[in-house]
Amino acid sequence: MNKNIHLLKTFIKETFSNKVDVFFTIAFPLLFLLIFGMVFGNTSASSENIVNIGLYNIEIDNLKAYFENSEFVESNNLEDLKTQLKSQKIDAIITKPDNYEIFIREGSIDPQETSFIKNTISNGLSYAKLNRKEIFLEQEFISVSLGDTDSGQTEYLLTGILSISLLSGGMFSVIGIFGRYKKNGIIKKFMSAPVSPSSFVVNASISKLILNIFSVIILIIFAKLMYNLNYQFNWAEFSLVILTSSLGMMGFGVILLIIFKRIETASTAASLLFVIMTFFSGIYFPLTLIPEQIRWISYFMPVTYVVNLVRHSANVENIGNIEFLLTNLVLLTIGVVFLIVASNKYVKQEI
Repeated sequence: MNKNIHLLKTFIKETFSNKVDVFFTIAFPLLFLLIFGMVFGNTSASSENIVNIGLYNIEIDNLKAYFENSEFVESNNLEDLKTQLKSQKIDAIITKPDNYEIFIREGSIDPQETSFIKNTISNGLSYAKLNRKEIFLEQEFISVSLGDTDSGQTEYLLTGILSISLLSGGMFSVIGIFGRYKKNGIIKKFMSAPVSPSSFVVNASISKLILNIFSVIILIIFAKLMYNLNYQFNWAEFSLVILTSSLGMMGFGVILLIIFKRIETASTAASLLFVIMTFFSGIYFPLTLIPEQIRWISYFMPVTYVVNLVRHSANVENIGNIEFLLTNLVLLTIGVVFLIVASNKYVKQEI
């Protein structure tokens, strides 16, 4: 036990003294939050804007008192309302077959206007204590996943940046552990201690997980102080996401090491993929804004799923409990399996 504690302390000290790990896990996401937060934080839609909402199978008196900056159109013809939505005569449709369903026009309008429309509807439905769920319409529409948080562009942005922090904290750190450590003979020194391969991998992974947790805390506090963001995290879900996403991204780093073999090549590939995933994973803007011809790339980016998990746990978007649990399970499995592979491939060979 004492040996493991001493080993963990050694890894933690090395992790926080490694300038590259600290930069990509803490400083780089913090810089992005500062820059993009200043850009988007002060560009909210005007409170004088009016949201035109079509109501189907709902009495207007049941909603009107709870909505601000809104005008309503009642209709018994849902297809007519959809036509008005497509032609931009109205901004959204609220229907009530069993639960309340929301259709919203998005993609052809300014993202700030979209954010304003979503916030108006979210606030109104929250005040009315209505039941919301995700709905898919035709191709020109997107699903609306209204969380419990009155979220805007900056809140949307922070959850993406948190995901980038988890990516870099996992992917780059593993390349350092099993690449740089092996190249510099550090693993061999640990094995002569003696330290078991499993203890080496577990304690190294825990130290990187601690760095990720530290980064997430700093980012959330900074965002709250600078932009007064309104989050309602489900902390149990968010803690699970941090654990599984960190391990999953570590597994992704091991995959890069296996494919490219040389640490320099793996690091270069990781940096390139980092940039690609930054713009193709829905971090700074919804995936629906990516042209359909190249949108398929997003679904091969692991960070796309980490972003969905983070936003779900922050109540910014809702992906459904089954998808949430399955995604966490996949990330956890990938992380554990490839860390075991790394232990056998890079650590046991040094004994």
